[in-house]
Amino acid sequence: MFDWQTEEDEVVWDDETHTPQEEPPKRTIKWWYIALPLLLIGGGYYLYSQIQEQTDTAVSAVEEDILSSHTLLIDSVENQDRDLFELLLSGRDMGWVRAYDDLVREEQFLDYAPFGLTYQSDSYELLNIELTPAFDSAEVEFSLGYLTDENESIRLKQTAVFRPGETRWLYAPPEAEFWGEWRTLEEDEFTFIYTQQDAEWVEAFAEEMNQWLPTLCEAMEQDACAAWEKIIRFDNTPDVKLDYLNVDKQYDAGSQLNVPSPSLIGYPTDEQSERFLMDTYKEMLSRVYVAETLSYDCCVNIVLLDQLMTLVLADFGLTNWSITPEMHYARFQEEESPNLLNLESYWGMDQGSSLSDAERAELQLMIDFVLNLNTDYSAVQLLQSLIEAEFTLGQWLNSVIYGVSTNELRDRNSLSEINFLWEHYATLYHEAETDIPVSMPDETLTLVCNPRDLSAESTQLYQYHFATESWQTIFDREDFAIMFPSGDNSTAVFQHLIFEDAAPPMSEMSIWTDGGQEVIKSLDEVYSISLGQQSENGRYLAAYAFSNQEDLNSGPRTLIYDFENCNENACNPVEGIGYPVWSPNGKNVLFLPFNNFDFPTRIADGRIWHSGVRAPFNLHLGLEVMPPEDEQDFPQYDTDIIGFGYAPIWLDNDTFGYIETDVERTESSFIVQSVNNLDRIQTMFTAFEIQSILPNNGNINRNIQLSYVVPMPNDANQLLVMVSGRGASGHLVLYDLLTDEFTYVMRVANSFQHLSAISPDGAYIAAATNNDDDLLMRQVGIFNTTTGEIQYGFLKTTSFFLGLSMDWSSDGEWLAVESALNIVQLFHMPTGQKYLLEHPHRSCDAISWLDQLSSN
Repeated sequence: MFDWQTEEDEVVWDDETHTPQEEPPKRTIKWWYIALPLLLIGGGYYLYSQIQEQTDTAVSAVEEDILSSHTLLIDSVENQDRDLFELLLSGRDMGWVRAYDDLVREEQFLDYAPFGLTYQSDSYELLNIELTPAFDSAEVEFSLGYLTDENESIRLKQTAVFRPGETRWLYAPPEAEFWGEWRTLEEDEFTFIYTQQDAEWVEAFAEEMNQWLPTLCEAMEQDACAAWEKIIRFDNTPDVKLDYLNVDKQYDAGSQLNVPSPSLIGYPTDEQSERFLMDTYKEMLSRVYVAETLSYDCCVNIVLLDQLMTLVLADFGLTNWSITPEMHYARFQEEESPNLLNLESYWGMDQGSSLSDAERAELQLMIDFVLNLNTDYSAVQLLQSLIEAEFTLGQWLNSVIYGVSTNELRDRNSLSEINFLWEHYATLYHEAETDIPVSMPDETLTLVCNPRDLSAESTQLYQYHFATESWQTIFDREDFAIMFPSGDNSTAVFQHLIFEDAAPPMSEMSIWTDGGQEVIKSLDEVYSISLGQQSENGRYLAAYAFSNQEDLNSGPRTLIYDFENCNENACNPVEGIGYPVWSPNGKNVLFLPFNNFDFPTRIADGRIWHSGVRAPFNLHLGLEVMPPEDEQDFPQYDTDIIGFGYAPIWLDNDTFGYIETDVERTESSFIVQSVNNLDRIQTMFTAFEIQSILPNNGNINRNIQLSYVVPMPNDANQLLVMVSGRGASGHLVLYDLLTDEFTYVMRVANSFQHLSAISPDGAYIAAATNNDDDLLMRQVGIFNTTTGEIQYGFLKTTSFFLGLSMDWSSDGEWLAVESALNIVQLFHMPTGQKYLLEHPHRSCDAISWLDQLSSN
């Protein structure tokens, strides 16, 4: 294709000498002795001017041909016409030809992604053309306009070499004379190798790097930074530009790092362009310096590491990290929303290719999300954790988000859960305000934050003070804590558990108030656990005791602590025969026996937790406490069997109800009885009566059953009912005792482990819900009992039944929801406004509105 055997046209010039005819001498003055030199001078000047004019015309014509070839070269790249591009290349060096052909194929001849440069069409400007005297080579100096990743406009100038071909001038590799001799500049931390052509810029850059590296070392907050005895060679071949399209090339350099010389990228034309080029090369070398300082062994997780490195360098002022919460939200509104299961393909990748803008944005969004969820990590610490990570993406994310040991994690389930949290984070910050109004409830917001893996690591109790906009640590203990508030929000019951191997844990139960801690049960007593069930009058608290391993397998004994029968060390318990439900005045109690430690529906502080128990048992009614027969025994209730069913409740001090099923357990009914007339049994309604108001018949036509019935506060004639079938989901409805009518409330996410909370004034019902059949309780729906409208928010994804993750303030105006790992979402019901409150711990299990507790 390329023939460099062209020859110059030979030009023969004929030099004829004319002899003048002799004439006889004249006697006149020989004037021509004077005129002849003048004629010779004038003729010579004329001849010279003619030749010069012809030469200038020829040079102009050649320059036009060169400029035509260069313009055509630029146009062929802009139009991705590789066939035309190849015709314009010199064949002097086929390796050079292949490199530039590859750059065009990768669309990196004018653009250059590793430097964040996007060529601006029609920005070409010719600066100069310099031809050799023999017309066998030409240097074209030109500039191009670029848009950087930060949307900054710059201009860079380059020099292109052209040589004549058979039909046109061809783009050719420069000769050695163009580059000049190679130079070496040795500094304490690096050695630069470069050509004379790049000397002025490289030497100025070396001065900047000498000042920058100590600053970078200090910013990394490492005990010792890498002794960076690195040789950096500013390569002038196009192959190095190709290498940098794969990110692993810059990290896997060994003792010598080859970087593109500024001649290949372009020299700055003004101060703005100069600053851009300096910062870009500084960033490029800093990536390698940081990786070596953190002992990165290239090239595991190279693609993910390089994107995380961008965040690290943004903290050091070298790059721009402009990810905002709105970007997360916008991405989740697209048809194909982010999915960690797709990003898992980048995990472990040891070869880095150039990412598309969409792929780069996806990875940066994921990194930004992870760092925002765990504020305990700096960008450098997150990078260090990635370098040291083993196993899988799911295990690494669980480790940095939850702080859980990687060998205790499940992969794909974890990714699905974290992916939800990602969407959760994006939506929260889009919909809510972060400036919380000063006008807040009298109670303080209280959080218990436990280790995710039930380890013996410390547990914190926090309270937030809205006036000072600060969190106060009430206690920090090396155990596991469960918190349940009292009915009037003045006190809280705390259960502290210490786990040791396979033995039953040791436990301490205490009451916390503004006066401090009052121990109900000490660690040296038999292990027991409380779920916060108190009588409405606040006198009794239920706990469940395990004397040995057999109790753990078969079920516990019920101990009921009487706060009116306490001494300075503990309160004396009364023994029950199952799960207790007290009448409002605390005088009477219903017992539902346990089945393999399955807890039936329980109510604590207006919050309802249903754990899926719908098996009928003998119901016992206790009317008075009998003294112990032996001094070592507990006092016991005198009880009688009054029915067969589950989910017992009290409608008033004398009337109770429960759910009864038929023999084949295909139909369930809500039954009401009175302690004054146990023989009179009234069926209030059945599950099938509700089916007609369920959307699409509830998709639970077969084996429909009642799950629980709860009285609404401040209205004894309204009952909240949950009905479910064989499917995972259930439905909440309201039943009016006076009109015998049902009102549909909402679908709940999981009928087997279901959480809801009724506001103290009965105006709102908050429940864990979802829009699909996912078992995870990913949303909270808030139903307005007056208007029938529903407001939605996010609920922390959990199946841990001890963590009640939402609570109403005592005035019923504020609902606090533990919405993510370090976010509380606050709903102000009178205005419908949502607010976000960040807290200092990444994994909190229980939230409550409480009076101020004492840290003493």
